[in-house]
Amino acid sequence: MSRHTSNRYHVPVLILIVILATIGLLSYVSKSTNRLDLPSGLAIPADAESSTIYCTGLTSSAAGASGFITYTNTTNEARSVVATIASDSAEGAVDFSIAAHGTYELNPASSVSGSYFGVKSVVSGAGVIASEATTSSPPATAPCSSEGVTSWFGTGFDTTVGTNSILSVFNPSATPAVYSVDFDTTTGYVAPAPLHGVLIQPYQESAINLDAQIVTTANIGVHISVLRGTVVATGIETLTATQTSSLIAGVTKRSTSLHFPDVTTANNTTADLRLANYTNVSANVTVSVDLAPYSISPFTYTLAPFSSGDLPITPNARIPAAGLASLHVSSSVPIYGSLVTGVGSNVRLTSSATPTRLAVVDPPPGQSFSTVTIVNESHHEEVIDVSPLGSTTSTAVHLARGARASLAAVLGQSTITAPYELKSSRGQFSTTGVLANSLGLGLVTDLNAG
Repeated sequence: MSRHTSNRYHVPVLILIVILATIGLLSYVSKSTNRLDLPSGLAIPADAESSTIYCTGLTSSAAGASGFITYTNTTNEARSVVATIASDSAEGAVDFSIAAHGTYELNPASSVSGSYFGVKSVVSGAGVIASEATTSSPPATAPCSSEGVTSWFGTGFDTTVGTNSILSVFNPSATPAVYSVDFDTTTGYVAPAPLHGVLIQPYQESAINLDAQIVTTANIGVHISVLRGTVVATGIETLTATQTSSLIAGVTKRSTSLHFPDVTTANNTTADLRLANYTNVSANVTVSVDLAPYSISPFTYTLAPFSSGDLPITPNARIPAAGLASLHVSSSVPIYGSLVTGVGSNVRLTSSATPTRLAVVDPPPGQSFSTVTIVNESHHEEVIDVSPLGSTTSTAVHLARGARASLAAVLGQSTITAPYELKSSRGQFSTTGVLANSLGLGLVTDLNAG
């Protein structure tokens, strides 16, 4: 065969290869992906005709995490909302409006009977965010989401005697969803057969009792993998007999870098770092502790594949009792984590902070933040504009890579009592708030980000 004849055959083959590669690329790009954060609605285009918010995790008073959803309108125009409430036994709907820069509180249990609630809220436009808060004192909080996800991670769950662990799952779409749940524990990977291929109908709310799947086990890492459709998930954890429940927002993506910037070191308090490794190789973990004016050597830790572990921060002989410490966790492979903190039997569990470019700092009704910490999660210097909600004036916060700042200090205030909007110039930051309370200890809370 001549060279000319050979090239005639090669050209169609090359064209076929290019076509197949293009189809493959388009197929890959069109697959469902998980956002880095749990969006609250700020990321929705400002000119959107409507937006949707999904919340799950609140319960009846008998189930231990009763409370309300607070909607905040960040725009200059009023918004109308239709909230469809699904419980584990009934359905209902509530219509309401939110004034410009106003708020509205919705208690799902007052409108629909049941034990566990999932809420879909359709808003006439963009710019409305929502978060959940329990009625306990101090309250547990978790941000709501503007979309379902295909993967969710939460750790620190506990099924030992005197505790209670629930996974609240809501299907936000008009099509059935199928998901599986598996666990990373201190003794390794667990995948209960009843939690594989679970079907959840459109707009249905369901609750999974982890105590029935993993008996008498502390520090459980939970992973939800959605096989079809999407879900919204929140953990409900009661760590002690006081029946004070935590709302675990979780994350949609693991990371090699986690920040816990407000960790108590005070005497007679508890602070425990709980981590989980959902990979098939060991995670080499380093925990750096920043507690001025002290110099504390980093802690090193190894997490076995598909396992969980914990690192006591308070009490710890290597860490002085000197206020709030900042923890930076770095890992050789992506991990996920949470923080247990409290006084005596009143302890709470919160997820690691979620990086974002937009956030609203808004204390729960009747509450205030004793401190709010902003951490630059970018690999370069970052400028974050802070403005009172609804104001056109702002304060610029300049942060070096990995640096942090106190919002109260920036604003010259002792506490944060009113809502503020935070916007980064180009990169990502994370925020955590510490609730002021009568216990003499601030409890870390998840903040709205989008």
